[in-house]
Amino acid sequence: MNKRKSLWFIAVFWILGISIFAFNLHFKPPYVADAEEKLESNLTYTFGPGNCDSREEPDGEWDIICDVGYDKHSFQYKVYPESESGDFYLVALNTDARENVNTDLLSYLDIRKSKG
Repeated sequence: MNKRKSLWFIAVFWILGISIFAFNLHFKPPYVADAEEKLESNLTYTFGPGNCDSREEPDGEWDIICDVGYDKHSFQYKVYPESESGDFYLVALNTDARENVNTDLLSYLDIRKSKG
């Protein structure tokens, strides 16, 4: 009976270890998490409650899409690491994002209208 319990615990810990490893493979980099958090905070301040979500594209680049405000404005960005400062910069992808680059707290973020 003791041997059976030991094998069961080993199996559970093995599955748990694989799960943690798989989760870390899809974990977003710190600069993406930071950009998502700051965007959500700044957009919520200006337009009302909302949510931002990031996703990794097949080419390895990261997109952030934010739906905020009572009339659900949608803001779409690409986020890139800033090699010199270790921070990030954003590229506005849609009209709402481009038109509001300098609005309220968004003006404090490095949001560009094109990559480069």
